[in-house]
Amino acid sequence: MQQVELTLGCILRNEGHHVAEWIVHHHLVGFDRFVCVLHKCVDNTEEQLNLVKEKLGLDILVHHCKSDGKVQMGSYRWIVEKYGAETQWLLFLDGDEYVYCTNPSITYSNDIKDYLRQFRSAAAVAVSNKVFGPCRNIVRPASRLTAYTERLPMTEVASRSIKTFIRTERFVSVMSPHYQQVDGLTIRFNGETFTVADGCRSLEDPIWEPVCFNHYYTGSVEDWIARYRRGSCNDLRPNHAYSVEEFLYHTQNMEWDDAILRYQGWHQSFMEKLTC
Repeated sequence: MQQVELTLGCILRNEGHHVAEWIVHHHLVGFDRFVCVLHKCVDNTEEQLNLVKEKLGLDILVHHCKSDGKVQMGSYRWIVEKYGAETQWLLFLDGDEYVYCTNPSITYSNDIKDYLRQFRSAAAVAVSNKVFGPCRNIVRPASRLTAYTERLPMTEVASRSIKTFIRTERFVSVMSPHYQQVDGLTIRFNGETFTVADGCRSLEDPIWEPVCFNHYYTGSVEDWIARYRRGSCNDLRPNHAYSVEEFLYHTQNMEWDDAILRYQGWHQSFMEKLTC
């Protein structure tokens, strides 16, 4: 298998409505390879992945997982074991998380890689999230990127959540879906170390420049109901993982944020190729 610089690893369940948009976005920001583990998918997720692979010629590898229980961390470990030697950096994301540079350059597909190349001594680099709500969408919209433009205030504890780019040769173990143990320093994109709490967030004030990720956590009312019915791959109690109270929390005191739409023109041109 060809050696690449940047790989995205994920476990997906029934993401067919938005997975093409998600893959295209991460192709734009510089990911060379996509390793997708489909967990009990009963929709067209795989068909959409194959469409993008065929139309755009992307390096997309699809696998299946039918196990019960907390399969996410096990899938992440398996991805590292199987594909870690063929990539320099690896980032694990969910299908509703979109990483990007807040001020993309004209060579936008190199931006994240250029930042990572600066951290020669780092074993991992953490990136902070912005958590978006339903933005008054009842029915599932055609595009996440344009439909959801309101997020929780940066002062909310949910905005301290992180994901980590890991240098695969320094990988030790998966501590959580958000954070991996590595042999060496884990820093943020300001070059500084930080303290991890609960395996998922930073104790220090988060930073969202120059790289962050949008977490479209609730989606529309239709999306949230679908999540409630199917449950989480990590928690078999649906109303525990996706309660009404949790949904409503992401509808109040929201702030406008459309930074990701700086990629919109480039993104649209690639999406049009999928319908040719």
